[in-house]
Amino acid sequence: LLCDISLRNADCNFILKKYQKALVDYSVVIDNNFPGADYALFQKAIIQGLQKNNDAKIFSLQKIINNFPNSVYIDDALFETGNTLLNEDQTQQAEKFFNQIITDYKILVRKTFHHAIKLLIVTS
Repeated sequence: LLCDISLRNADCNFILKKYQKALVDYSVVIDNNFPGADYALFQKAIIQGLQKNNDAKIFSLQKIINNFPNSVYIDDALFETGNTLLNEDQTQQAEKFFNQIITDYKILVRKTFHHAIKLLIVTS
């Protein structure tokens, strides 16, 4: 129950741009390793990025990648890490994360590409 309340509260505060309050509730989920801790870490990373704290953002994203290998947020964490590094002019480091997405999610990338092509053909 505390997990659900904390996530709902955090998400509401996130939407209302009350980032410090959201971080407190996401931290409850993360610190207790409740179900959804990977989601809470991802949201925390997004807030850290919005607050221009890119080192902390990357650290949070790395926690998802390292501690939640089966998370549905892994590809998002890889992409956000790469994108953040790219914005910090760390192109070579960023490239590693984008290449990992291509390598680890080749089937997903291929399906997404083909789906996008079909949409372009249908809408043209």
